[in-house]
Amino acid sequence: MIMMNEIKKIFNQLGFTIIYEISEGFSADKKYVAKKKSELYLIKVFNTSTMDEKEKEFDILKKVEEINVKSSKPIDIGTFNNFGYMITSYLAGKDGKKILPKLDTGMQYKLGLEAGEQLFRIHTITPNRPLESWDKRQNKKYHNKLAIYCKNNITFFNDDKVIKFIDENINYMKTRKNVLQHDDFHAGNLIFKNNQISGVIDFGSFDWGDSFHDFLKLGLFSRNISIPFAIGQIHGYFGKDPSTDFWILYSLYLGMEMISSVNWCLELYPSQLNKMLDSFNIILKDHNNFSQIMPKWYRSIKKDGLIL
Repeated sequence: MIMMNEIKKIFNQLGFTIIYEISEGFSADKKYVAKKKSELYLIKVFNTSTMDEKEKEFDILKKVEEINVKSSKPIDIGTFNNFGYMITSYLAGKDGKKILPKLDTGMQYKLGLEAGEQLFRIHTITPNRPLESWDKRQNKKYHNKLAIYCKNNITFFNDDKVIKFIDENINYMKTRKNVLQHDDFHAGNLIFKNNQISGVIDFGSFDWGDSFHDFLKLGLFSRNISIPFAIGQIHGYFGKDPSTDFWILYSLYLGMEMISSVNWCLELYPSQLNKMLDSFNIILKDHNNFSQIMPKWYRSIKKDGLIL
């Protein structure tokens, strides 16, 4: 990968002053906060082999901007020497992992409502060409992941109950339509400032499929950061308690993600495996070992005068 000093020189020629590098996250991309005149920007630097993917992501940023989703504004994308770059506006603030635990229950819930509203807007975008059905694609993907999981021979507690639940409910995907999925929507990928959302970040994993799939990160991540926020996201999206079908599909996708996450962790971050397997115990408790589709946390809040 290109060195920091070279990055500074190249973008200085384009009128940008690199202020600092952002080191958080799992992405292989290099990310820098830069200044041009009085404005701040985010510059992503990446291998040119991923240029096609980045151009699609850039196009998605244009689409969400058109429907007023709060997100980084796409500025420019291109190549320079042996690397690619993407320039977007910079979202000031901090992510939900840092902000939400410091707020009272009512404000956490309010920000969850706003997150749900933003997610609902994202899901109004539909593909501009016919795609294979979500059901067929996700079915194939899951069974490939399951085969790898079984081959790895690394298991988690009560995985048989999770797999059984998936087998019994997988047909619920058949009627689900293809819409834009953020595919990594959780409190850590939302930027907050002055008690409101500055924007949704990290559209790099976007996909097309069932809108309900974008809720599974509530169970994996957001509920561990702020349960009021997680509940608020659901209420902000639906405007009420969701249907039984939602909870079945939510639990289905959460179970599938547990299987997939073991494979991902073993391949890329094996040192984090035990920590991840421990986190599954929370999910299993939330769902009573997948005998319960609505997680316990959804009805767990009565605090600071806020009753949900």
